[in-house]
Amino acid sequence: MGHMNGTQTGGGRKNGSTAYEDHILDSKDVCSNCFEIIRVDRVDPVRGGMTRELDSHLERDRRRTSVEYAPHEIPSRSKGVFCNCGCEGAHERLWDPTDVDREQFRTLLKSALQTLEHKDVTLRRKETAMYALSHFDDHGDVDKALSAALEAGIVAAVASRGERPTAD
Repeated sequence: MGHMNGTQTGGGRKNGSTAYEDHILDSKDVCSNCFEIIRVDRVDPVRGGMTRELDSHLERDRRRTSVEYAPHEIPSRSKGVFCNCGCEGAHERLWDPTDVDREQFRTLLKSALQTLEHKDVTLRRKETAMYALSHFDDHGDVDKALSAALEAGIVAAVASRGERPTAD
């Protein structure tokens, strides 16, 4: 799993993965470069038989993506879907996780928290942000800081409700 300068960041769930990996980094509907949601669920009726069924799939979010064309030897590969940040696809990055300044990290953190809120992930937003900034200041790695902060924010939310955290 690469994390820098136009490389792929993943694309599938693994045993023991973190909330950050599941909901942000390896998610098919979130841009790994800016952490914005780039695909939305679409539900269509399915024809067939006597029953009505629904088919769910992801389509691009037209507010946050654009379809662009570039010359290519194979015409079918000349079309791509790009996030507004400039990346093609959900698993591409233009930056290295250890080469981000604090201001850029704050922007990424804000986007990640908004994306998690949209995905109905329960966490303590303020505690998550404080933990993320502290961890980033100490270690300077976007992925490590956000991963640790999201786990801490989820645990804080569960603890504030008086429940025991479960390993899902």
